[in-house]
Amino acid sequence: MCYYIIIMVKKCRVRTISRKDCQDNINPYYIVGFFEGEGTFHIAFGRRKDLTQNWSIMPELHISQHKDCISILNSVKSYFGCGYIKENHPKSKHDQTNVYVVKNRKDLIEKIIPFFTKFQFLSEKKKDDFKKFSQVVMWLDQGIHFQPKGLRKIVDLAYSMNRSGKYRKLKKHQILSR
Repeated sequence: MCYYIIIMVKKCRVRTISRKDCQDNINPYYIVGFFEGEGTFHIAFGRRKDLTQNWSIMPELHISQHKDCISILNSVKSYFGCGYIKENHPKSKHDQTNVYVVKNRKDLIEKIIPFFTKFQFLSEKKKDDFKKFSQVVMWLDQGIHFQPKGLRKIVDLAYSMNRSGKYRKLKKHQILSR
């Protein structure tokens, strides 16, 4: 499906521009509004016996969208110049969404966090989750997760995000008990 935007150009000459032509010119405020509805900041935890605290901590940005609208995800990916797009739940017969994911810590620190610091959210919930997400990313960059007290701080903050971890598979005590 292709969308067209018609714009007026000097002296009422009309020029047609395809959506694809506009991808690199996506408005940052559009990205913020789109993320308000379709995006999430997430802190994932994975069991890793080879690590000091036995847990890998993975901060991630996700934006999901129906597969028919993948062009929007491509535009956002192009804007940030990082991340990747994948099927959201490839084994599900019912989920027909794709998800744009950024999990590289350097990209989060240098691109994503500065962007959402400059172009802020309207909703208090997203502002709060972004603040907590940014704090966790900075703590990871400082290495506080290598100590039990630091891991606890990160877990507590992560589990206070996104409706207090309502949909998490792991419970806090599973991560914090050794």
